[in-house]
Amino acid sequence: MARPVVACRRRGQLAGGPSSRSTMHFPTNDVLRSANKASVLIALAWQEMFDRNTPDSHRPSLFDTHFLVAEMAELTTLADRDRRWRRHVKLVQQELQEAASFESHWLDDDRWCSDLLKRLHTSDTPSELSHLASVFTTTAPTPVPTLLHALQRNAAQLPKNKRRTLAVLTHLGTHATRRGYLAEDATEAVRGAAFSNVHAVIDAIGASLQTQRRPFSCIVRLHGLEPTVQSLLASSKVRIASQRDFPRNEAAQAFKVHHDNDGGVPLTMQVCAATHGRAAEEALRQCRRIVAALNFHERSAALRVAPVVLASDACSSRTVDLRTEHSVPARPRPNATSMARGTLPYCCRFFGS
Repeated sequence: MARPVVACRRRGQLAGGPSSRSTMHFPTNDVLRSANKASVLIALAWQEMFDRNTPDSHRPSLFDTHFLVAEMAELTTLADRDRRWRRHVKLVQQELQEAASFESHWLDDDRWCSDLLKRLHTSDTPSELSHLASVFTTTAPTPVPTLLHALQRNAAQLPKNKRRTLAVLTHLGTHATRRGYLAEDATEAVRGAAFSNVHAVIDAIGASLQTQRRPFSCIVRLHGLEPTVQSLLASSKVRIASQRDFPRNEAAQAFKVHHDNDGGVPLTMQVCAATHGRAAEEALRQCRRIVAALNFHERSAALRVAPVVLASDACSSRTVDLRTEHSVPARPRPNATSMARGTLPYCCRFFGS
C-alpha cells in the first residue's frame, strides 16, 4: 500500500519509542492449530509496528487528521499576526490532504467531517481556517473508539479486505504512539488474548490503549557529584534512590547492574501516567529541570542526565530508552543538507544569532 509522501517525514520521530530489544510474542504451534488466521494477522501486525527492528517507513505516522487539524489551528493563529507563517500553513494543508486520503475507513461514514477536511486543505484565509479547525475539533468523533469499531467491522471480513484492515490498524497505531506506547505494551496486549477469536484480540488491543493514568516509580541516573545533587534535591520531590527503591524483578535488577557498572547518582521520583513510556518522559523532564538550573548558574555541564529510565508500576518494571538516536532505527534523509540549510534561518531567529 502506498504511503503519504509528505506525512512520511513525521513517522517514528517521537521520543519514547520501542525498547532496546525485540519482544514480539509469537503464538506456539499448539495455539496456532486452533487459532483464527485473522487473529494471528492482527496480533503480529500490531506488535510489528512497535518492534525496534521494523523500518521507519512501516511505523505508524505521528500525525493523522485530528492531530494535523490541531496543529493547523495553532499555526493559523500565528499566520493571522505574521504572514511569514502562511507558508507553514500550506505545508500542513498538504499533509492534511494526504492524511485524509488514507483515512477513508472512518471518513466514509462521516461525510460532515470529510467535507470539513476538504475545506480545511483548500481555504487560504487564516480566520476561516481557524473557525473550520474549531468546528472539526468539536464535532469529529473520538478517534480511538471510532477506529476500534472500524477495525472490528473490517476484521470480520478478513482475508478479503486485508489491506483496508491493516490501514485501520496502522491508524490506530498513530494514537498508540502518541500515548507513549512501547513494544512491550503491544506484546502484553495480545499475549493473553484468545487467538481463536479475532474480536477478542481487538478488544485486548483496545483495552491496552484506553488504560487510565496510574502511579509509577521512576529511577533516573544523574552523572555528577553526589553532595551537589543531594543539596539540590532539598527543595524538590526527587530524592536519591536507595537499594530498596529497586523492585525485585528481572528488569529492575538488570537496570541496577548497568547503573552500578556505569556509575552516577540514581534518583527516584513518583509520577502519574498512562504508560511506562509517558512515565519515563515525565521523570526525565523533572530531572532535566534540576540539571538545567545548576548548569545555567555554573556555566558548565556540572550535571548530566542519562536518558534511560526505569519505570515501575504495581505490576511490572520496564527500562525505557529515550535517546533520540535509539528511539527509532530511522534511515538518514537523502536531502538532509538542504533541509538543515532551510531550517537554519528559523533557528537563528528563535535562538538569536
